Amino acid sequence: MSDELRKALLGVVEEENRNRVRGVEESLMRFSDLLLAIGLVGSWDLLLWAEGVESNDVKRMQGDLDLLEKAGLIKTEIKYRPHGPYRDCQLTDRGVELLKKLTEERTQTK
Repeated sequence: MSDELRKALLGVVEEENRNRVRGVEESLMRFSDLLLAIGLVGSWDLLLWAEGVESNDVKRMQGDLDLLEKAGLIKTEIKYRPHGPYRDCQLTDRGVELLKKLTEERTQTK
């Protein structure tokens, strides 16, 4: 019984992981654009919440930033302003190095 439960649960997890990997691969340009945007301004802010506003774009951006942070490419900090909390993002040393490589690749393909 426990083997069947284990197989059933692991099958679901493996499928979710395959879908997530596919999603990241399909979104590589969006991630590189986000790294470039953060690198260009040095410190990039994302407003997390504003009264009466709910945006799927903000939720997707939060997920993108979470993944970039887990990969060690950016560091983020939650800060507060009178109009609401925001997420301050900066490149790490690893993010700076990767951004240089991405920029070189983009200039070579043009």
